[in-house]
Amino acid sequence: MGKRIGELIIFCENYPCIYPTIYLAQQNYLTRPVTIVIPEFPDLTKFMEITNHNNFKGKLGIISFKSYYPKTLRIVPNILDIRDYKRTIYGRYFSDMENCEVYLFAAHFNGIKVYLIKQLAKHNRIIFVASSPLTHIKPYIPKTIKEYLQIIIWKLAYAKEVWMGQINSGHKGFLYTPDKYIRNISSQIITGEERDQLFEALNIDEFRKKWWTRTCLPFSIPSIYNNLLYYSVIYFDEDLVSAGYLPDSNTFRRELGSIFDILNKYVPQNEIAIKYHPGYSGDEILVKVGGILPSFIPADLLYNDNVKIYLSICSTSIANAKNGIVISLADMITFKDNRKRDSLKEGLIQISKSTILLPKSLGELEGILINLKGDKIL
Repeated sequence: MGKRIGELIIFCENYPCIYPTIYLAQQNYLTRPVTIVIPEFPDLTKFMEITNHNNFKGKLGIISFKSYYPKTLRIVPNILDIRDYKRTIYGRYFSDMENCEVYLFAAHFNGIKVYLIKQLAKHNRIIFVASSPLTHIKPYIPKTIKEYLQIIIWKLAYAKEVWMGQINSGHKGFLYTPDKYIRNISSQIITGEERDQLFEALNIDEFRKKWWTRTCLPFSIPSIYNNLLYYSVIYFDEDLVSAGYLPDSNTFRRELGSIFDILNKYVPQNEIAIKYHPGYSGDEILVKVGGILPSFIPADLLYNDNVKIYLSICSTSIANAKNGIVISLADMITFKDNRKRDSLKEGLIQISKSTILLPKSLGELEGILINLKGDKIL
C-alpha cells in the first residue's frame, strides 16, 4: 500500500474539542481526507459517528482505540504488552501517514496518544492548540515510592517524556506530558487568542439544526429531540465526588434531594430532565426526574426555547446557555474545600454567556422559583 499524504488528522479527546474539530473538518473534508482520532471515549465516538452521518455524509474517517488494560499484576509483562499494543495501534492506523497536518488539542492523560504523536512528528506536521488558561495543568512531584514506580512504568511503557500531572482543582497523579515537549516537536502553535477564534468559528445554530434532522440507527435522533421539547428544566450532573471535590456521595444525594424537593413544588417532575456527564455509566440515579437525556450529546445541542431553567453545580454545560434562567447550586452543596468551590464558581462565571444565579440556601432558591412563577416564566 502507498503512503497517505496530505491528510488532516485531528486528535479529539474531550468534549471542549468537539466544535473546533467540526469546524476544521467542515473547512477541509471536501478537498482532502479528514480523520478524527478519539482515544478511549465511547460517548464521544458515538457522537462523532452520528455527526459524520448527519453533517458530513459519512466522508470523515474516525479512528477510536482503547487504552491498554493489564492482564496480569506482573510489572514487566505489562510493560511489554503495552509496548506491543501501542505499536499495533500505530501500525494499524498511522504508519502510512506522511506530510499530514496533525492537530492536537491536549498533551495529557493518554499514554498511547503521546507515543502516537511522537511517532507522527517524524514525518508529519504537528499543530498544537494551546490549552485553555482555566485548565492550569502542571507537573506533579511524586510523594511516595508507589508514585515514583508508576512514573517509571509509564516511561518504560509509553515514552520517556511522560510525567505526572496536577490540576489546580487538586486532581493529581494522572499521566501528563509537559506542553514544553509538545511545543518542541510541533511545526505550528495555535495561540490562546487563535484558539478562541477557532472555538467560536463554527455556526452552532446551523450545526444544531442539521444534527437533529436525520434519523440514525440504532435510534432516532428526531425522536430524542421531540422528547426534549417536553422538559422545562434540565439538570447537568458532574462527577464531583469521584473528582475529590465533595466529601461523600450520601451527603451529596441528601442535599441534592432537598433541592429537587423544592424544585418539584413549582415544576412537575415529568418536566425535569437530568443529563449525566459523558462517560457516566448510567447505573445510578441521583434524583427522581421525568427523563434522562443521552449522556453522549453535548449540552449545547440540548438548549431550546422550551427549557426555562438550566441547573448544575459547577458544570461548564450551563456556561453557554444564552436563553432561560441559569442557576449554579455550588453554594448549596457541601464541598471539602470552599476555596476549590470558589475557584470553580469563578471559572464558570468567567466563561458564562449569561448571568448565573447563585442561591445560597433552599429559601433563596425557592424565592427565585416563586418569582419565575409570578412572572409566568414557569
